[in-house]
Amino acid sequence: MEENWYPAKDEYEPGITKEQWKEFVTDRNIFTQDSLTAFACIQKAALATCTDMAEEFGRTKNFYNNAIWRTGEKVHELADCPLSLRSDETERFWSICCLGRKLQNGRIEFKIRPELKKSFDETGALKGIEVMENEENYSKFKKLLEYFVVHLEYADNEKVDVGYEYIEKFIENGTFKKTGQGYKGDKIQNQIKNFDTYFGTQICINVQFHPSSGNYESRRCYLNWKETDVNIVADWENKKISNLCISNWHGKDDFEKQLSIIDLGLFDLKKPNEKLKNFFDDFYKLYRETTEMKNNFLADQLTDLLQHTHNLILHGAPGTGKTFLAKEIAKRMGCTQDEIGFVQFHPSYDYTDFVEGLRPKSQNNGEIGFERKDGVFKEFCKRALLAMNVSSVSDNFEQVWEKVVDYLNEKDFMDIPLLTGKSTFRVELNENGDGLATRTYENGDYKKGEWIQGKSKFYNKEQLYNIYKGLPGIPSRGHDNYRKAVIEYWKKNFGLVDYSVKEKSESESVKPFVFIIDEINRGELSKIFGELFYAVESGYRVSYDDLKKHQSGEKTISTIRTQYANLETEGNSFDKALRVSNPSDFGHFFIPENVYMIGTMNDIDRSVDTMDFAFRRRFAFREIKASENFEMLSTLGEIAEEAETRLKKLNDEISKITELSLPSLYHIGGAYFLKLNDFEGDSNERFQKLWDYHLEGLLKEYLRGTENAEENFEKLEKAYFGLENSEITDV
Repeated sequence: MEENWYPAKDEYEPGITKEQWKEFVTDRNIFTQDSLTAFACIQKAALATCTDMAEEFGRTKNFYNNAIWRTGEKVHELADCPLSLRSDETERFWSICCLGRKLQNGRIEFKIRPELKKSFDETGALKGIEVMENEENYSKFKKLLEYFVVHLEYADNEKVDVGYEYIEKFIENGTFKKTGQGYKGDKIQNQIKNFDTYFGTQICINVQFHPSSGNYESRRCYLNWKETDVNIVADWENKKISNLCISNWHGKDDFEKQLSIIDLGLFDLKKPNEKLKNFFDDFYKLYRETTEMKNNFLADQLTDLLQHTHNLILHGAPGTGKTFLAKEIAKRMGCTQDEIGFVQFHPSYDYTDFVEGLRPKSQNNGEIGFERKDGVFKEFCKRALLAMNVSSVSDNFEQVWEKVVDYLNEKDFMDIPLLTGKSTFRVELNENGDGLATRTYENGDYKKGEWIQGKSKFYNKEQLYNIYKGLPGIPSRGHDNYRKAVIEYWKKNFGLVDYSVKEKSESESVKPFVFIIDEINRGELSKIFGELFYAVESGYRVSYDDLKKHQSGEKTISTIRTQYANLETEGNSFDKALRVSNPSDFGHFFIPENVYMIGTMNDIDRSVDTMDFAFRRRFAFREIKASENFEMLSTLGEIAEEAETRLKKLNDEISKITELSLPSLYHIGGAYFLKLNDFEGDSNERFQKLWDYHLEGLLKEYLRGTENAEENFEKLEKAYFGLENSEITDV
């Protein structure tokens, strides 16, 4: 009889919310490609053991075990969540991501935790992941290794005992290239062109004669993943290759793995065996780890640049992953979702959206008035300023407000005891749903919508929040005793905690806040930033030490007064930090030192030309090239290899168009090809739809008004569909 799923909910819960899982599953440092593949297989199987999945989808059972276990480990490190322990006190890392139950045969059957499964569904993180192992790759790889052995032994001995058919046609027609470096484009690579491409990436053959030893038995002869030092080299014995070895650099002898020709099953005329499959998996895994390190290096490099400059613009061709990279930088800075701001500029965006402005507001008498409201960036800076000055804040008002709104939508009213305890008063939601009201009805007949106009008391959300924080509800303090009664009632019945602020000590580090402006060049910057141009410069940011020295009189801080400062009737957060007490001097603003800004922009947008030099000099600029982010295509599953090949060919052809100034700025980014996930049909149909609906019009727009536009467009189309003249001849 099968046992129940364990660990049981009352025994163990990792305590990770769906929103946290959504952040984790989109982070490739946590959920690697192997992890996503393993969880895609679990989801496909619904319920399965690792052995079952190995039999159904391929790969080894350890592949699934390790992927689930390592992912749980990484999540634990990041979230510091509790662990489920066995009776011997060892950890069950797998239980962070999965539930298990032991079958009669002793194997453990897995299913994905509900919150994690929902996050996969909502983010689409498993969409396009190919669950079936690609046997074709193993067969192709086996032929590649056999060719490599034959090539080297023939080069060294002018004869081979087995496998001569691999090189026979090249020798007979006089095109056999004995030496060359495939990674540099030498024609030796043509001899393995039928089995050199895997997952959109090329394995290159490199053969050089060693002059001092007078043979080819050296580390100068190797296979390598293109643009990496992940190689396979040969180990020789008595003029014959005895082993093949995986190395992280062809000059080192400390191999990652080595297997004999016999163990690999080369030349046995059989299907690839398990040892060869594992050899390929290890070779590919080392390649992925190396490329991930390169990607991490780029993100780390940009993170370091942002920390030094405070302001960074990521620019380049469209679809190169600039926005994704900006969010990745913010995560590397240590920011949670609450510490990342995001806005997208457009031609209609202005100062009132970004900094502050007048916004319409419904009055209690039913008329419409206007009030000064902070814009998205000023609100963000207020949060950053709070974090710079305080260590922690106890405040769950927003969550309780949502509970109260839900309650009143269902029950219509609640009775609140007065502070004296002598009687109660009834509160309902106001007409706009953004505050409470106590209404007077005819003869106490509480019919919805039939109260006496002009005899209501109103307590809006902002006023209630002020009372919660110990401030007056409004300057005149009208109805504050009622508001205080509401807050006390919520504390007793809705779980509202006491508001408290713990000030930061001088030894505590300040949390960074990252504000991302997508398509920054599409807005009219002078209209949006106004006087903020001055404050944006990193040298004018205000630090925690600056505030302390200002408060003690050791230093005077230069701030700006915003355009609607005269409407500030109470000191704002910045006034309070500066200890401004004179009402006529309210309305100060500065950007805290812990605020960092990242802008993204496409270089080919015509609006780039409108960015003035005063703005440009305040930001560091870094171009993100299309070739730097091909890793995103891995989410396309079985068509990822073909997508990368078509993308590279298309961009190579764009680079040849001399009529375009700076052709690399017109390259197609990998994000365009992610739209393939939106199309159904076989691979040819999906690529055709991508061309018809997304690429064709874009490329025609690129070429509009240039010489030879029609001819160049035809070349691009042929490159994309693989119709260009690619006949290769050997010399």
